[in-house]
Amino acid sequence: MTEVKLYEVKHSYYCEEQNYFTNQSTTSQYGSWASFIEEEGTIDPDYNLLFRWDWLEEDKLKVFWMTQRKGFHRTSIISEKMNLKLENG
Repeated sequence: MTEVKLYEVKHSYYCEEQNYFTNQSTTSQYGSWASFIEEEGTIDPDYNLLFRWDWLEEDKLKVFWMTQRKGFHRTSIISEKMNLKLENG
């Protein structure tokens, strides 16, 4: 099996950003990783599930997750130079 790094994953299908059960937006945008953690970091990881992430560009990460109690599908977009050291090979 070939090792694939998290930022190299390419999906052949898309993931819907909108929650099926509401007309309200469930997508949040953050200008930095720090602001994402400040806003969402207190959510209990035992009750929520990150099920997909997409690297949109070098500086943009889109994460898809479910909140357990009400079953909301949420999307968060974090835009920031992540300063990743990408390895060749």
